[in-house]
Amino acid sequence: MATILRDEGAVAVDGEFAGDRVLVDADALAEVTGWSLEPEGLCRGDVCVPTRSRPELRDGDRIDLVVAADLLGRPIAVDVETGTVALGASVESVAARLGDGGLGDLVLRDADGVEFSWPTVGRKKKLLVAWASW
Repeated sequence: MATILRDEGAVAVDGEFAGDRVLVDADALAEVTGWSLEPEGLCRGDVCVPTRSRPELRDGDRIDLVVAADLLGRPIAVDVETGTVALGASVESVAARLGDGGLGDLVLRDADGVEFSWPTVGRKKKLLVAWASW
């Protein structure tokens, strides 16, 4: 068994740990990621990610969750000792949730204590320097 930690919550699936690999069946892959393994590749609806370049994705009837996460652009961390896998959201989905520049709702105070929102600084590259006394 493997416990998969995701934004949607934890789910226990039938999984096998083989070194740094996490092998799951096709149903578990679909449950955990929302993507299914089709002849075209990893697919969700009309979108498919080709898998031909990564033959190590399959191990007999099982699918390597670490390779699948890499193909889908999702960060993953595996703790073999506890049988736990942390599967992050894709970079694209996180960026879409955060909005403009990733910090659209961020409100800060300038050196004089006047509040301003991050997008009002402009569309040029910005550098945020933070400091804490503790």
